[in-house]
Amino acid sequence: MIMKPTLGIGLWGLGKHAIHRVLPALKCAKTVELVGVTSRNRTLGSKTAETFGCLYWNDPAEMLRYPGIDVVYLSTPIGLHAEMGESVLKAGCHLWCEKSLTNSFDQSNELISLAEKNDLALCETFMYQYHPQFERLREIVLSPGFGKTISLTSRFTMPRLDQPGFRTSPELGGGAYFDVGCYPISLASEFLGKDLSVEFAALDNDKNLEVDLRGRAILKSKAGSIAILEWGMGSAYRNEVTICGTKQSVYADKIFSKHTEQHSSLRTRDHYGTPSEEDIPPADYFVSMIEVFTRSVWEENMRKQFWDRVRNQATLMNSIIV
Repeated sequence: MIMKPTLGIGLWGLGKHAIHRVLPALKCAKTVELVGVTSRNRTLGSKTAETFGCLYWNDPAEMLRYPGIDVVYLSTPIGLHAEMGESVLKAGCHLWCEKSLTNSFDQSNELISLAEKNDLALCETFMYQYHPQFERLREIVLSPGFGKTISLTSRFTMPRLDQPGFRTSPELGGGAYFDVGCYPISLASEFLGKDLSVEFAALDNDKNLEVDLRGRAILKSKAGSIAILEWGMGSAYRNEVTICGTKQSVYADKIFSKHTEQHSSLRTRDHYGTPSEEDIPPADYFVSMIEVFTRSVWEENMRKQFWDRVRNQATLMNSIIV
């Protein structure tokens, strides 16, 4: 594979998240060049392309045929990811996809197999894993001074949104589980290991909207560590994790989502409960994520790591709702 100074990237989908968080990061990252955006909304697409100094395609097929596109960042509703992701990979482009990869275990496996068959990168955008707060949290938990991990408790809940978008549409893959629940579930996997068994799980469905609004699960690792997880829409805002070890415990607020200019912190307690707090400086974790994803294009071992990570997440998500 011939390495280029930067990868040409196209963005598929122009929701608020893409415009306010993803596009600025793509412009700032040194390892990619934003070539263009695609959206069925001509007015929004043309305006966005003008703002960010890139091309606009009304037809995604035109973007996929464009010779300067190496990678597609897919930022569309979850229920559309399977079909769109397949078209990206079949066009020979690497795929960086917003979480969740799909809302179907079989569809996720099909995308992973297609990426492996064509030796293409497939990355799922859990951006929180690329923030210094997460990296420091990992250092603390893996240090000898923390001891054996006994439990992980994580909540990600948010109030009902005025403009929920696809989240209330079953056809577009709406619901809390694949949009919000995937975060604490991925966090449990990161700290307790891949082989987690489901001790308990429940989803609360809204009969009128025909989507799930909240859920909870208890997972157990082979070493005996327990994860207690909660997620939902239409609840008071929580965005946190507490990890307890035999020698220390650590708490992180706003672990999953935060403004790029926002300070964060980690609060630890020693064996006797004596507290201390550590300030974490602001960081653009979207840029950091993009730069790590770039390595998966050039490095075979990184591609394999991401294939395994995406497959493990899909397997764990499936085991909770089966």
